[in-house]
Amino acid sequence: MPLAVSIERLQVRSRRSFGLPAKRFLFLFVFDFNSHLARKNPDAVLDAFALAFNSASGTPDSRVGLVIKTMNTRPDNPAWQRFAARCAADKRITLMEHTLDREHVLGLVQACDAYVSLHRSEGFGRTLAEALLLGKPVVATDFSGTADFITDEVAYPVQWTRRALAAGDYPFVEADDAAWWAEPDVAHAAAQMRAARAAASPEHANAIRSGSAEIFSPQRVGHLMRDRLQALAAKPALRAWVRG
Repeated sequence: MPLAVSIERLQVRSRRSFGLPAKRFLFLFVFDFNSHLARKNPDAVLDAFALAFNSASGTPDSRVGLVIKTMNTRPDNPAWQRFAARCAADKRITLMEHTLDREHVLGLVQACDAYVSLHRSEGFGRTLAEALLLGKPVVATDFSGTADFITDEVAYPVQWTRRALAAGDYPFVEADDAAWWAEPDVAHAAAQMRAARAAASPEHANAIRSGSAEIFSPQRVGHLMRDRLQALAAKPALRAWVRG
């Protein structure tokens, strides 16, 4: 059963209020550090961004920027220190570590031009759905919960390969679990980011909004739930179980 998504709480804010550059094409990625750095895979976003928007000689394209919004960071965590240092090394990257209210997170999505998530696994992926509803091109790993709505029709899916998890890669994973997740193709992600930027226009944004609005409509999801419950209620075995 799909989930409903609403952006009614959106509070439009200027880029200046977020401390963001006014004229760059901005990609955004939002994640919670507590959701595990390896799973959210922000390093791949940095890799794809550099590959997409640096010249062959390494010269950065100053017309493009990347915003990383996170929370629950730990200054003493070596993995976080390394990631923050990578962000600081590229002046086009803005790292935001403070917590925002929901309406302001939506305002941040609205203030940026595109959304990117190169997760190794994901649940529903609500920020990606919200970005689509706001008409933003979304570049995302074509795997896990987001694969239900990140399609060629409305977004830019990224190819991946299967990667086995070793003990310690993720909480509670043991060596004999045979667990695995997706390893996104950074080169394909870079190509999709370039494509998303090239296609950006008011017409493209309207097409994304209209194509995703029906997918996440609370009315549509409510009707699907009602129809399914009515179908279940009509089954004799279920009626007997309820009476019993």
